[in-house]
Amino acid sequence: RDGATHPGTQLGVHFFDCDQVINEAIKRGDYVSSGGPEESVQSPPKISDMPANSKTSEPVRYPSHRVIESQSQLNDSELIGNSKLITLDSAQFAIKAATDFVRDDERFKGSMFNPLWNRLKDQGPEDGLKWRYQPYRNSLSKNWCFVPPTSNLGAKGVLRKDYFLSEEQVVLCILEEVRAMKEIRPVLNENADSILSLMSTLTRAVDEDMEYQDAKLGKRASVRTCRRAKSSVQPGVGLSPKSVSKRKQQTSPKSKAKQQISSKKRAP
Repeated sequence: RDGATHPGTQLGVHFFDCDQVINEAIKRGDYVSSGGPEESVQSPPKISDMPANSKTSEPVRYPSHRVIESQSQLNDSELIGNSKLITLDSAQFAIKAATDFVRDDERFKGSMFNPLWNRLKDQGPEDGLKWRYQPYRNSLSKNWCFVPPTSNLGAKGVLRKDYFLSEEQVVLCILEEVRAMKEIRPVLNENADSILSLMSTLTRAVDEDMEYQDAKLGKRASVRTCRRAKSSVQPGVGLSPKSVSKRKQQTSPKSKAKQQISSKKRAP
């Protein structure tokens, strides 16, 4: 009670560390917020717990978490930045997604790209503000590409400007755009280490056409995991029934038996 520790005192009973003291003060009734009612102190939720299609014009506020302070009110109705690719809401979402992903070291597509992509294709009240899928055809196959809201040419335009072919290209582009935004400089500075670390790995992945995980592990381009060929279905959607049935036919017992018989016939 005199503010000092003495022989026999215990951590968490008689004294507390910096992470415990506020919650303990609240439990004891010694701490009351400036608003009047008692409040608990919580860590910001993970990005997977945040609604991707939130349309509120007010910034989401978390205890001990800085929100964007700028002359432009945080909103989801206007594209900002040098290339006009995202809204302020999406910019803050991207920073939170990146810091959560780097901290938890989870799968890139499931924990980083998918939440961000869901946010991008749902951002804004109008279609003119949303990212979208678009068919992309080359001489070998029919793929899907990612198209930003400002692109009128889509897959017929310039790669990494009018359209993007990989998840790594999309995330790197968004983070580069976010870093150049003066409106969110305070929030960005607080998370600079995480953002720069992620961007460094993504830059190598994009430059050498590698999966994020391969680039992170430092694999050489000659021994990297082959990038899976994009199918005719949109990213994030399972294989079509036709493609599945073809795979089964190729690996069926009958086809294997035929291959064995033909190989025996060719043998001397």
